[in-house]
Amino acid sequence: MFVLAPEADITGTSYTTEIYIKPKQLRDMFGKPEVVDGYKVSGNYTFKDWEDNVITLYDWKATNLYNDNCPTPDEFWNSDQLRELHIGSAGAEAGKRFKTILESITED
Repeated sequence: MFVLAPEADITGTSYTTEIYIKPKQLRDMFGKPEVVDGYKVSGNYTFKDWEDNVITLYDWKATNLYNDNCPTPDEFWNSDQLRELHIGSAGAEAGKRFKTILESITED
């Protein structure tokens, strides 16, 4: 399984895949996301799996921090609509496993 690990070093992780999910579900499950760069990424969750792989879950250019036509970070992270989020990891397999598990525990 995966555990929330905000203290984990995300160096070396990068985009692996995307997932469509309701950001409000994530907030309800994991709390408020961590702020990363406050520009292209308005929020990030960091996890570790049973093999100590680090996985990140984040929005990418999805808020008005990057594009004035997008919702504010609060609007985005409180949304009950399906939104695209990115999954990052150092290896593609860890990211894909995370996506499969996250899809199984969240509702459409």
